[in-house]
Amino acid sequence: MTNYCIIILQTILEDCNMLKFVHCADLRFDAPCAFADKEKGGVTRTELKEAFTKMLDSAEEAGVGLVLISGNLFDRRYITKSTFGFLKDSFSSHSGIRFVIMPGSLDHYSSDSVYSICKFGENVHVFKSDKIEMISYEIPEGGKVNIYGSAYMSPGFYSDGAEKIRCEDPDAVNVIMWGGELASGDENGSVNDFINRGFDYVALGSCGVKPGYYDEDKLWYAYPGRLVCDSYDDLSDCGYIVMECRKEEGDFICKPTYRMAEGRQRMSLAADVTGATGKREILDTVNEIFEGIDKNALTGSMIRITLIGEVTSDAVIPSEEI
Repeated sequence: MTNYCIIILQTILEDCNMLKFVHCADLRFDAPCAFADKEKGGVTRTELKEAFTKMLDSAEEAGVGLVLISGNLFDRRYITKSTFGFLKDSFSSHSGIRFVIMPGSLDHYSSDSVYSICKFGENVHVFKSDKIEMISYEIPEGGKVNIYGSAYMSPGFYSDGAEKIRCEDPDAVNVIMWGGELASGDENGSVNDFINRGFDYVALGSCGVKPGYYDEDKLWYAYPGRLVCDSYDDLSDCGYIVMECRKEEGDFICKPTYRMAEGRQRMSLAADVTGATGKREILDTVNEIFEGIDKNALTGSMIRITLIGEVTSDAVIPSEEI
């Protein structure tokens, strides 16, 4: 499954007119939940909406003025009218923020896509071509920000148009919303390639790197992971990246921070029950694990426990008793 990103950029007046970026990823509204249980899947979808709302509310409170969504805002195969209404209302209710969207593999742009048929408000810009284009904003007291991006035009097609793009203004903060893999060496779409073309920050989508932020010579790139994990098999870091930055004599200066998304957490734990002769011994072992975890962390969390080891037949717990 392809992963994509959101970037939020904000000017703050203190600390030498720093810009503040909040970069989150791959929302996948209405995509099928990995949980087989429909009720649990519904809970996860509700949690995603709550986490998204809290993120935008926090951005608004901090004075954020620009949000970049670089792919997979939703799953176009399953998106409902109510979810589109939620997204439209979320954007319009944060009218002080400008949103720029790059459609990805799950929400790719076409003449019959939601982006074409249903329109967002005036504060939302959607990239509509497989050719990379630039949109520019003058952020008060913070300088110029150039955002480069394009759109997936089908689930499996992404443009290599970056090979024709070179940043126009070295004094601006230059960000590219990149939905492809990071290439190696000096190939198109590689770290060296982005550096040579004058980019300062790459908001990675389908990148194959561990969630986090990375500093490579004159370039920063980041992948924050999912905003909300939807299964116990996807328990990598879930949250978003906050980055304060500025351009100083052509150099990109920044301070990154990783933040966990607010809401229910998921844990995957293992309990060694080797040699247990009864169910009570297994339960005691599991309780010992819980005793070592902060009770506040357990409240509202969804937890999977894997039992490891060989036990006697009396200690086997039938599936109907779980």
